[in-house]
Amino acid sequence: MIPERAEGRFGLRAKDLATLEEMVATFTDVAHGAALETGTSVEITTYLQMYSPVAANTTLGDVVADELKKRGVEPLRGTLVTASTDLGNVSQKLPTDWIRFPVTPAPIAGHSSAMRDACVTDLAYDNAVITTEALAAAVLRVATDAALRKRIAA
Repeated sequence: MIPERAEGRFGLRAKDLATLEEMVATFTDVAHGAALETGTSVEITTYLQMYSPVAANTTLGDVVADELKKRGVEPLRGTLVTASTDLGNVSQKLPTDWIRFPVTPAPIAGHSSAMRDACVTDLAYDNAVITTEALAAAVLRVATDAALRKRIAA
């Protein structure tokens, strides 16, 4: 049975703004086509702010990666950030990079009881400390090296 009124909420994510804009246009066309085929109507509204994809600054990322390596961590680079965050919006305007650290030996789902429980383990604590130290060292390098700041801004 199909109700007289139905509503859906969809969030689209992409690795860059051009792809995201294409996806939104295609989704809009598909929704309007489905409405036309079924003799119904569709209304598309924005219910959340736009979360732009993260445009990681590789020079800044290199500094953070170097600091992690000094602490025995081999960082995984180039992973698509799929979290709903305004960090992407910031990264479209200012040099930005992002970092995350493991709280379990194998990946687990975020926003879950397993993640909640894993976040209070010794592994999570140790990795948080390493990450904090690496970020602080990276900040110090950027703050005290004018040539590095210039390369990051380029």
